[in-house]
Amino acid sequence: MTKSNAIKYLVPLFFLIVAVAVTVSCGGGGGGGGGSSEGTGIVRTTITDPPICQAPAGPFEKVWVTITRVRAHISSDASPDGGGWVDLVDLRNAPRQIDLLSLGTTTCILTELGTSGAITEGRYQQIRLYLLSNDPAAGEATPSPNECGAGNGHNCVVFPDGSVQMLQLSSQAQTGIKIPPGQIEGGGLTVTADEVVDLNIDFDACSSI
Repeated sequence: MTKSNAIKYLVPLFFLIVAVAVTVSCGGGGGGGGGSSEGTGIVRTTITDPPICQAPAGPFEKVWVTITRVRAHISSDASPDGGGWVDLVDLRNAPRQIDLLSLGTTTCILTELGTSGAITEGRYQQIRLYLLSNDPAAGEATPSPNECGAGNGHNCVVFPDGSVQMLQLSSQAQTGIKIPPGQIEGGGLTVTADEVVDLNIDFDACSSI
């Protein structure tokens, strides 16, 4: 299989095999709502991925994705453009470009995307993770430097020989990657008043490839 074919088959699967688990971080996940009002809690979002297909063990050197936003909704059936969504992380003014295959080198901290403001307590049954478009609109913030290089968008795969292939997105920039209850440990993200909840988004990019 040629590299171009590999990327062709990667794209439809890459965004389907996304797992989420609510975990307690190494530093502890309880207490310290930071003055949040009654009935609200805080969510701290991290990201990780097992880099088992990284060179020399596998065919890929790096898998870069650029994250702009993580949102949550109480309803598992809520449409992405409907009301009721809350921001867990909003990076639209400073998108985070992350190499998924480097995340296995971290231990306790993983890679922290950010911490929400005070959000209403409850059981959030749907999460959406948004990626920056490979062709962002004029005035839209982009990562600097762009690790994918000129002409390769902002989401890409790098091969051991240094060649780069863009990941072709469909609606991930507009509607986000939907993470339903079946892919959330326990079936939902439970936010409790005056507590900090740790949400770890676990990409399985290697299995997708």
